[in-house]
Amino acid sequence: MLRELWRASRPFSWINTALPFLAMAWTIRRGLEPAIVVGTLYFLAPYNLLLYGINDVYDYESDRSNPRKGGAIEGGLVAPSLSRLLWIAVGITNLPFLLLLAGLGGPTSAGALALTVAAALAYSVPPIRTKVVAFLDSATSSLHFVLPAVCGGLVAGASPAGLPWRILIAFFLWGMASHALGAIQDVRYDRDAGIGSIAVALGARPTAFFSLCAYSAAVVLVASRGGPALIAAAALLPYVLLALSCLGRDTERQARRAWHSFLGLNLLAGFLITQVLLRVWGADNVTVLQMLAWGSAVGVLVILGMTAVNQWSMRRMAPSLARWPSVSVIIPARNEAETITRCMESVQSQRYEGEWETIVVDDGSEDGTVEAARERERPGSRILQPGPAPLGWTGKCWAAQEGANVARGEILVFLDADTALQPIALHALVREVEWTGGLLSILTRYRMEGWAERSFMPAFAHMQLCFLPIALMNAGRRPSPPYANGPCMAVSREEYAAGGGHAAIRASDREDVDLARSMSTAGFRVRFVRGVDLASTRHYRTLGGIAGFWRRTYYAYGGHSLAVALFGLLGMATVFLLPLLMLPIALVNGDRIAAAGSVIGLTGLLVLRLMIAVREEQALSTILLHPLTWLGTLLFAAMSTADGVRGVVPRWRGRTLSAEAPT
Repeated sequence: MLRELWRASRPFSWINTALPFLAMAWTIRRGLEPAIVVGTLYFLAPYNLLLYGINDVYDYESDRSNPRKGGAIEGGLVAPSLSRLLWIAVGITNLPFLLLLAGLGGPTSAGALALTVAAALAYSVPPIRTKVVAFLDSATSSLHFVLPAVCGGLVAGASPAGLPWRILIAFFLWGMASHALGAIQDVRYDRDAGIGSIAVALGARPTAFFSLCAYSAAVVLVASRGGPALIAAAALLPYVLLALSCLGRDTERQARRAWHSFLGLNLLAGFLITQVLLRVWGADNVTVLQMLAWGSAVGVLVILGMTAVNQWSMRRMAPSLARWPSVSVIIPARNEAETITRCMESVQSQRYEGEWETIVVDDGSEDGTVEAARERERPGSRILQPGPAPLGWTGKCWAAQEGANVARGEILVFLDADTALQPIALHALVREVEWTGGLLSILTRYRMEGWAERSFMPAFAHMQLCFLPIALMNAGRRPSPPYANGPCMAVSREEYAAGGGHAAIRASDREDVDLARSMSTAGFRVRFVRGVDLASTRHYRTLGGIAGFWRRTYYAYGGHSLAVALFGLLGMATVFLLPLLMLPIALVNGDRIAAAGSVIGLTGLLVLRLMIAVREEQALSTILLHPLTWLGTLLFAAMSTADGVRGVVPRWRGRTLSAEAPT
């Protein structure tokens, strides 16, 4: 029962009601009096059990058919047999706090508390049940968060007229917009359950437009306060993009992504708004410049440590084998006439003790790829032309699966056509796969022969080594989150089939990552190891090609999540660009504390760049191009994010990719 009560109270959301109460009370009183402490504790857990637990009691029939229900973040399932116990738990946890708080706060705050509890009950409990009345559902839901703030002000001694109503109205509009946004993902389930939510009444796109307008109005109201409130308004802007993303792509999956992004954005917005409140309250001993300089320094040092640990975990350690299994090297290719020759020659030159074959699978090439492959065809190699991918498949997944279907080898190696193997590669790959099983991929060396490549390609390796928790992924049998690198992946044919192969991820626009997740879900290990001595990749030779790659992959590889995309942009700017700006700014302003942080950040960044350049065999001259590398990468990633928000379906090698990644 305790587990059900825990889930019913939505622990992830406790802060969303306790913080408004505390922030408003502190703004009025600037101290922790008994009433403020009691109120904060009440709105932290007991109130959420009342709010969400009672909702789960009356929504059981609709919730049990909703796949997102059943957890501590998005709600538990309270069976009818437990409803009486939950009501008792609500009474035991709520009544003592409410009586004590009403006595400490006085009659006005007692009335506000009564209104708050009434609004919480009215949302779910018949016969009022505003949850099933369009617009009233969003308005009541918003009051669940606004009224705790009102209670905080009144408990702290403010009169109703003395409350900051412009901010409270903006908060109310933000709450209505957020409820409407969340309702879009439940249209199908609410309609089946007879729940007349705002999204059921209006439809998905009109509801997204309503959310967009309400978010925008909230931003304008907050910004109209001027001063520090402008930072708070900026923190609210990403929510406008969330609503836009649901306008750009009208699907249940997109609405769910938007909701998950909403939960993530709350952390970022909460941090920024907390900084505003600290300055409003006079806690400004640390200047903004010092906070930025030392924040970037800490970020660089954390990433430096993480990168060192990642690279240590990526070492290869497999012992030699007594028996060398047969291998099938599968090369999906589309419009790669310039690279397929070198790729096939590298496979044919392998010094491998066992038998191996090469299977080139043409994915509808239009540039002579097949002809170039046939010129290098040797005994033990085959060239397949399976035809257009069926409906619901992306081209690369189709080509990879077709190659696997005809492969005779015990080990499958999926190799991109722009990747060339060193003669020892199959030997090393098979040893690693046979040692641990599961899916293995390697970080290949990126060949950078032109100016555009040297300017922008270093970011490819940096993004993987610096921001992925590779050490955690390599440590366990069930990595979370699993990751693989597409240029070169190896897996036993038996385990590949048991995991569903590429057929399990047929609609994927990021087949390497989704194959890793599919294999992990099936119970197989996923590892990502160092491979600069095993293979080299020359992905894109021009600025346009590199920009196109980032636009196609950044938002998709972030799970089509706006929150992940924005956190990534912020992380890149903090680690790779901010240290370059802070030192001159600190020196101009004569801020020695900020200058000290800037020096530490710059030193750490230089060590990071040198470490990766040496380990990944990147030319040291690329370090001099560092500002250009990351300005461009940030721009390309921002363009990818904008495309994702607008619902632009990416294109790759002249073909439109699937608009939806698999679940």
